[in-house]
Amino acid sequence: MNCNRVVAALRERRGNRSQQAFAEEIGASQQAISLILSGERGIGRDLGVLIIRRYPELRDLIVDSWLAAEDPAA
Repeated sequence: MNCNRVVAALRERRGNRSQQAFAEEIGASQQAISLILSGERGIGRDLGVLIIRRYPELRDLIVDSWLAAEDPAA
């Protein structure tokens, strides 16, 4: 599932930094990052755009996760 790949990629980029520091780097709230990294929440459009601006190499993974979420067959 692409969502798991996005979470893995975000965890890799976070490294050993706190969720708060990682969230500030992206421009998101710590709560949003926590929910995404725990799998409790998907990446919405606004947060996805923030992540893509900071990590453009994740664009395809994020877009694929959005498309999969919209596809009832996925």
